[in-house]
Amino acid sequence: MKNLLSLAVILFVLAAGFTSCKKSTSDMLVGTWKVESVDLGNIDKIIDEQVSKMNLLEDNLMPKKGKKDDPKIKKALEEMKAKRIDSVKNILKGRFEESKKAMMDASLTFNKDNTFETVSMGKTEKGKWSISEDEKTLTQTMDNGMKGEMTLDPEALKNGQLVLSMTDGGNITKIIFKKQ
Repeated sequence: MKNLLSLAVILFVLAAGFTSCKKSTSDMLVGTWKVESVDLGNIDKIIDEQVSKMNLLEDNLMPKKGKKDDPKIKKALEEMKAKRIDSVKNILKGRFEESKKAMMDASLTFNKDNTFETVSMGKTEKGKWSISEDEKTLTQTMDNGMKGEMTLDPEALKNGQLVLSMTDGGNITKIIFKKQ
């Protein structure tokens, strides 16, 4: 009986030790992370949606009544509109690429006191962070009041990667960080 009781105590101590060694998601998050890759999602879809909301043929270019139906004028206007659309798409695509380059240079530091600091393009932003109870949502509140929620991949975190995803209008942006 004494041996059985001793064995039970040893098993309890071992179980408690293994349980306490398990790091929480918050503990694994603490440290400095550098961007490893950025996937902006379906950029072409976003650009097409933005362009569709623009008036790329100003009203002052529209012909006077009676000339709207002239096939030559219609064709010229459609060609002008197509050129403007292509131009705007190229500008927007360039801006997305610039954003991606800026993101690639970013780092993110999470502190144990639930404060964070992000550095991008030489600019530092600070704020507070928290993780949801299910450990799948990271919320960051900047000191300037801006708030953002990102989906967190706890399994990737266990493997030394921080994978954050943001959804905006159906588009998913994914940023992968590596711990420094």
